Amino acid sequence: MRLLHRGNPVSFLLTALALTLALSACGGGGGGDSSGDAGSYDTSLAQAVSDAGAFSEQLDPLDADTGFYLFHLADAGIQREELADCAILCSSGGTCEQVAVLQFQWAEGKAEERQAQVMEALQSYIDGQIEANVNYRPDEIPKLENALIQQKGDSFLLIVASDLEAAKGAIQ
Repeated sequence: MRLLHRGNPVSFLLTALALTLALSACGGGGGGDSSGDAGSYDTSLAQAVSDAGAFSEQLDPLDADTGFYLFHLADAGIQREELADCAILCSSGGTCEQVAVLQFQWAEGKAEERQAQVMEALQSYIDGQIEANVNYRPDEIPKLENALIQQKGDSFLLIVASDLEAAKGAIQ
């Protein structure tokens, strides 16, 4: 068997391209895995959680700048430039329901410290929501108390849902 094709160079390039595409298609993201890279949450996961019926109302998207301030990331020592990408869906005010996928890019040697800062900021945000809503929207407190905050690599997932089991099903 010849490994190199010595005939038509176009045929060789098309064959090489087909092999490259076939190999990259096998590399990940298939099989219903919404997390993209095995080491991080993909931003498409926010919509997948919403589509799974985890929320009692339609959620509205927030941009990265608003999300950065909403979660008090600057107060935690995070720089805006470090938030590389995100997908945030929030209630328009009727509930405390939301889903956020935050992806960060850190300077070399800063990952461990920054990851802890983000986790602390997200937990502090939830604690503040509980405090702010205890008298205002007491029915929302169980959702907040059961909020899901997870980290995978340099990405973070926050979910406050009416159906947390449906949300968990979407992230598996």
